[in-house]
Amino acid sequence: MLIKNRIIKVLEYKSIRKEEFYKKIGMSSANFRGKAKETPINSNAIENILSEIKDLNPDWLLTGTGSMLRETKEQKDICPEGNTVETQLLQQENAFLKDNLQLLKENKMLLEKDNNRLNKENKELKQKNEQLEKENKTGRRFGLCLLEHQHIN
Repeated sequence: MLIKNRIIKVLEYKSIRKEEFYKKIGMSSANFRGKAKETPINSNAIENILSEIKDLNPDWLLTGTGSMLRETKEQKDICPEGNTVETQLLQQENAFLKDNLQLLKENKMLLEKDNNRLNKENKELKQKNEQLEKENKTGRRFGLCLLEHQHIN
């Protein structure tokens, strides 16, 4: 991405009116359109841009590397030495995900236990059902034999 594209991107991100900004840095909107957009920008304009947008990261502006904005003093005060806000958020998210993973493992274990219990109960009910069916068949035979015996007598 060209430097002028990054300038447009930061202006849009920060909701800065482009025409007014271009005037403040000694340029015009024509410098950011068509073929002119592909031409280099002078060092005075870069200095003016960085003066106007104080939290703009110069590395990002010039090379596109790093984050668009610099870390503010408030963010540095909140974070321990060597940690960025992004790192701290990732650490919090990681801890949250670890807790959720542990809960999911516990739920899985409980569900497996319930599943085993239900499978055992199902097996017992099938056995009872088979036994009742046998008894029912035996009872019918006995009943038929009784009827035949009574009919013969």
